[in-house]
Amino acid sequence: TFDVVVPPSASAGVIADGSASVSIPTDSDETNNAASSTVTVAAPVSEVVTSVGTVTGVAPGATATVPLKVTNNGPSDSTGTTLTFTLPTGTSLDMAALPDGCTAVTAAGPVTCEAGTLAPGAEASFDIKVIVDPSVAPNSTLTGEASSVSDSDTTPDSVSPEIPVTDTVSDMS
Repeated sequence: TFDVVVPPSASAGVIADGSASVSIPTDSDETNNAASSTVTVAAPVSEVVTSVGTVTGVAPGATATVPLKVTNNGPSDSTGTTLTFTLPTGTSLDMAALPDGCTAVTAAGPVTCEAGTLAPGAEASFDIKVIVDPSVAPNSTLTGEASSVSDSDTTPDSVSPEIPVTDTVSDMS
């Protein structure tokens, strides 16, 4: 067994290529005394979650659309990419309008959206519809939390989309 320690600063590609051999005087089969191994470092993945639009003019009791997008900034494929949206206090999920690939256990959320595998430069967009509680005070701002992770990048990247609440109705759904 050989242990190879790869520093975090290592570039993608082959970083170690070596061999070892062992000789035992009583070993009559010398064809199995050598081994070789190559260590290849995979390029890191960097996916970013963003709120891709601004929600304006949402009155208490109205539906707001929160547009979210996950982008793989590469340089490798992002596998098992998942976006999670925690709804702002004072909202509930429009369960009938869940985008394809998204699930939620209750209208309180959170919403989990499966983006799957994203090639470098690829993106997945999800429009999450939430209903602002009628008791929310006009001229306030509700803030949610969206984050993304993948099999190869388990450090969450996050954004906090805001829903401004007004005293008038505007069709933003």
